[in-house]
Amino acid sequence: MSKLQLTMHHTKHHQAYVNGGHVLHSLFWENLAPAGKGGWSTGGALEDAINGEFGGFERFRKEFS
Repeated sequence: MSKLQLTMHHTKHHQAYVNGGHVLHSLFWENLAPAGKGGWSTGGALEDAINGEFGGFERFRKEFS
């Protein structure tokens, strides 16, 4: 592999994976937090859909437990 190929791999491909992995990792832990501390948030299309289909987050959680 040439120096250019290595540079491209590490500055484009690998760096994008590192940056994307960090975002997903942060979201994962935030979603596990208790409500009001980074977990379930109020508002937004997802919450509206859950409320419309299940009547609230507690029933949603019960259905999927």
